[in-house]
Amino acid sequence: MQPTLVCSISEAQFDRLMISRPNLALKFLKAVSERLKEREEQLEQIAFNGLREQVIHLLTMLSSKFGIIVDGYALIDLPLTHQEIANMLGVTREAVSGVMSGLVKDGVIKTSRKSVQVDAAMLTRSK
Repeated sequence: MQPTLVCSISEAQFDRLMISRPNLALKFLKAVSERLKEREEQLEQIAFNGLREQVIHLLTMLSSKFGIIVDGYALIDLPLTHQEIANMLGVTREAVSGVMSGLVKDGVIKTSRKSVQVDAAMLTRSK
């Protein structure tokens, strides 16, 4: 996370900006496409997998984006609570806490206050 400046422009101004800066338009399309792909994967997880697999998928995705490898585990470089994970998945905190306890017991993840580490071997399996 870093300080960010957010500005708004009208749709017409946005259209002119994209036309005048094709490289920017291409980067924008790539970013939107990547987000769409992530949402499709998330919907697939919800439709076809149980909560354990959904949590693992979310944590491996966050690890690949924000992870720092430390002693064979990818430390997700974001403060992350069980409630925030539950919100991302649209489930209860209690359900996530139960799954997270099982994942810790199985050695798939390590947790501490507001931090999660995912077994780095999981990252290579998910690709």
